[in-house]
Amino acid sequence: MLKIQNKSTKRIRIVLIIFFMIQIFLTSQSFLRFMYDGKLYSYTVLDMIYMIFKHNASADMLGRTGISVMLFSLFLILPVVALGFQLFDFYYNLKNVVGVIVSIVGVIMVLNFVGIANMGGGSVLTLIIYIFTAFMSVMGIMARYVKTPEDNKTETK
Repeated sequence: MLKIQNKSTKRIRIVLIIFFMIQIFLTSQSFLRFMYDGKLYSYTVLDMIYMIFKHNASADMLGRTGISVMLFSLFLILPVVALGFQLFDFYYNLKNVVGVIVSIVGVIMVLNFVGIANMGGGSVLTLIIYIFTAFMSVMGIMARYVKTPEDNKTETK
């Protein structure tokens, strides 16, 4: 049976935990910016989630229905789920598979829901970090099957 964790997989896991925590923090940064009646509006993901509970005038001003505002909550839910898998999955490679899936879905969501023209600083950084987490998760999948020099030393003894 393969060794479950070695030094490289532990390092990759720590980096992924930090990246997913940064993504959770970025939901409180400027995510969606647009012009309306000559004024620049900037909304965070938390603002968009709050608009579900607010009067419909704000949601109508944004031009989005309550369902699409609820979809913005996925920007908060996805990194929390991926962080949970990274923190509590020690024995299986499921944490890296979930990391890849969450990263791909996150990139698609940023590009489709926010759009390139309306990206704020938080959404740009989230997009970049999702791309990094996809590559790091693939590296985590592959690092589990690669033998390290420490493994070779223990086999020869």
